[in-house]
Amino acid sequence: MYSMPSWQGVSVNGQYVINLNKLISAEIMLDLTNFDADSDYTKWRNNHEFISRVLKQDGTMIERVICLVVDDISLMSLENILFKSPEVGISHFEELNGLLKANKLERYNLKGMLRADNKFIDNEMLTKNKNIKTMNIDYIKNRFYRYQLEFLNRILMPPSTFDNSVIEMNKKYKPNANVLKFDWPNPLKKVLANLIISGQLNGFSLVKSMQNKDALIKLLNLSIHIRQQKIQNENI
Repeated sequence: MYSMPSWQGVSVNGQYVINLNKLISAEIMLDLTNFDADSDYTKWRNNHEFISRVLKQDGTMIERVICLVVDDISLMSLENILFKSPEVGISHFEELNGLLKANKLERYNLKGMLRADNKFIDNEMLTKNKNIKTMNIDYIKNRFYRYQLEFLNRILMPPSTFDNSVIEMNKKYKPNANVLKFDWPNPLKKVLANLIISGQLNGFSLVKSMQNKDALIKLLNLSIHIRQQKIQNENI
């Protein structure tokens, strides 16, 4: 798996990060059985703040996938804490209210993801590739950049349009053997560009996952407001 040098300047294997978060979650669950809710909350908060800092950094799509996995583990841990020890949501209400702000896609810094992907493609797949750097790579870079602009515009549209966007983007950027769709002045460059872009076409699924996390954050925030306001079950 591609390592993540942007994480506080240290090269980190993504699977290690996921496994570490699973261990943190397991430790929290174990502590909950011993009624150590405040200690659990502190562990969760510190880890959540770390994940939030990472999300603010520029990171490739692969790094964002890893972030979403650990973000999910972290949010599930908080849900367990609030379920087992509802008083945590009351005693730490102000802090939680600040930590659980749903910022839609802004939390996941999609522009930063696109910048990191562009830099990675440029450095690792074009500039350093001996077989490619002998040709004029501006065509490939420009086509990848146009794809990114189109992707960014489409993900700002309603989620109901995503499936259609995936179909249209696949038709436009998937490598294919249809000679009628070749760019005859630059056939090899277009094929290479589309091969690179094809690895990015699952981005809509990633955005859907981000939207699901945003919805979960909203629900967790709502739950602490319900507890803080002491709303009875029958009135929810």
